Amino acid sequence: DVTQSGTNLVFNVTGGAPGGGYTLLSSTNATLPLNSWATNHTGHFDWLGDVTLTNLINPVEPQEFFIIRAP
Repeated sequence: DVTQSGTNLVFNVTGGAPGGGYTLLSSTNATLPLNSWATNHTGHFDWLGDVTLTNLINPVEPQEFFIIRAP
């Protein structure tokens, strides 16, 4: 679930492995390989496998793509 709150995008992620790691990646070009995407956040899911992330919207970029990667 992704929502906009003011100048932020808020990602409510569910279904991760409880206590497992995640990485939020972003790119302005969705066709690039994932190892070329920028890392925005890293961390661990909570005990239910959920996490909420807030990312500032960059008004200079016409579009930006995001993906949550969990090992």
